[in-house]
Amino acid sequence: MLRFTMRSCTATLSVLLFLVTVCESDVPTVKIEATHSLQFFFTIVTPVISIPEFTAVCQVDEEQVGHYDSNNRTVVITADWLKKDKNEEQWELPSEHVVHQETLFRTFLAAALEAFNWTEKELHTLQRTIGCQLDDDGSKRGYDQFGYDGEDLVRLDLNSGTWITVVPQVLPLTQTSSTQLSIQFIQHTCIDWLQKCVKYGKSVLERKDPPEVSVFQKNSSSPVVCHATGFFPKAVMISWQKNGEELNEDVELRETLPNQDGSFQKRSILTLSPEELKNSDKYTCVVQHSSMENELVLLVSDRKVLSGNGVSVGLIVGVMVGALLLVAHKSVLQFSSGRGSHLVSKVTKHLNTHTHTSIYSIYNILYIIYIYIYIYIYIYIYNIIYIYIKLTSSLDCVSPLFFQTLLLDLQMKCKIKVNPDLNLKVL
Repeated sequence: MLRFTMRSCTATLSVLLFLVTVCESDVPTVKIEATHSLQFFFTIVTPVISIPEFTAVCQVDEEQVGHYDSNNRTVVITADWLKKDKNEEQWELPSEHVVHQETLFRTFLAAALEAFNWTEKELHTLQRTIGCQLDDDGSKRGYDQFGYDGEDLVRLDLNSGTWITVVPQVLPLTQTSSTQLSIQFIQHTCIDWLQKCVKYGKSVLERKDPPEVSVFQKNSSSPVVCHATGFFPKAVMISWQKNGEELNEDVELRETLPNQDGSFQKRSILTLSPEELKNSDKYTCVVQHSSMENELVLLVSDRKVLSGNGVSVGLIVGVMVGALLLVAHKSVLQFSSGRGSHLVSKVTKHLNTHTHTSIYSIYNILYIIYIYIYIYIYIYIYNIIYIYIKLTSSLDCVSPLFFQTLLLDLQMKCKIKVNPDLNLKVL
């Protein structure tokens, strides 16, 4: 994989970033109950590849706070707020719980291998997710379910206290697991740990960050997108209205996605014909979030159209690619006829004077380095062109609001990995 830095492109791409006017209307106060969650993910694999056989991950409000694997056999706390306020005595039990899960999972895997006629020479996975949720009003919920090779296996029905199986082979496994212990953990132990986490991380987990919202189209004939980003907590409502009445037809509500800074983003897509957009009907996007006393109402008529207005995306990226081609060509020429040849001359002269090393072998090594730099520069340009294609071919791959959101969308939809330092890796 090749990595390239996007900081140099920020000034050019910033032309794509915009904010739309957000209108606050006289509407009743909005209250969305916040929900806190604590969940554990356990995974065991057959020992056929060089990765830890057993891994565990703990998340609070969908933020990873700790992990464990069978190689290190130590629970590692990753959340700074939990490290700061962690009490060793209080967190001794969760560590013991994870170690117990490893022992239990090895038993489950052995039973699964026999039940499904698997062999240890084949790669198979057994997973479990167990957790609880706590609302501001005191409501509690929980779940416990297993999966194998990515497929549902069995889940616990807390109301009846029984396991619901998807395949008959799993029945012996449900007898191995203690149902009452699972229920006790979900309804009491998990809730107790969650309340402690919320107490320790109150400043982080209970912060209220309002969304920044925009309404836009890729072009005049594409669907209208209402995009909210930068909000916390995760719960948010995005709806459409036509002349003040809720609109549910031709609406696609996308999944809420995480941002790199711990906040979230979400979008809703409304499909309207050009004729519907031109008539006298009033279309609005309504956003509700617990950080805001009132709803945010954005007029579709104030939407931003990305192409066809002002400087086009194609022109911007085209100029950028052309500039990069010029830089690449100039860099290669400088290396081959200037600094590069001077370096070769200097090194070979030194070696010829002081050693018996073959000048030609050293020259070949430097020539390989030269070729590598040449290829790297052009791969860099390829990545820019790749992003340009994604920008112009699918609006779902890009957020027009913030550059960070752009990178996140590229990661989610275009299979580009975003590093914390805002660098990219093409997968």
